[in-house]
Amino acid sequence: MPHHCPFPVRSTDSRLCYRAGSGPGFTLSLTLAAIFAGYAGLSDAASANKPDRTVEIPVSSGAVVGWAKGRLLVAPRAGLSDAESGNVLKTQNAVLKGHFRRINTDVLELPPGVSEVAVMKILRKNRNLKYVELDMAMAPAATVNDPALSNS
Repeated sequence: MPHHCPFPVRSTDSRLCYRAGSGPGFTLSLTLAAIFAGYAGLSDAASANKPDRTVEIPVSSGAVVGWAKGRLLVAPRAGLSDAESGNVLKTQNAVLKGHFRRINTDVLELPPGVSEVAVMKILRKNRNLKYVELDMAMAPAATVNDPALSNS
């Protein structure tokens, strides 16, 4: 019964193939395992001698710094016409100050002296609006420390 080499490389010399139960094959595999284990140990020891090059990234809590007084961010639902959207604004005496086209969000300016939180709670009950949020200012979550960032 011929023995087949378990490796994908074809060899014409059958003496170089691993044979189940043969002494030299077992010795060869045991020697290779010891060599690879030794290399793995050396790589761990070598890395212990190197200085630590990890850099800690400063991360803040992402806390809210505050919000813009008298301003709300409002997203109308899909299919809502401009006239219907204008009716929502008239009920709160709000003025449309801007529009973010990519995220379909309007920036509303409220009259002076009106509470943004109170108007936000009222507008959230309107089913024609997808969301109503305060125009929040957030602290940065991380600081870029790449000196080549300005070149990109």
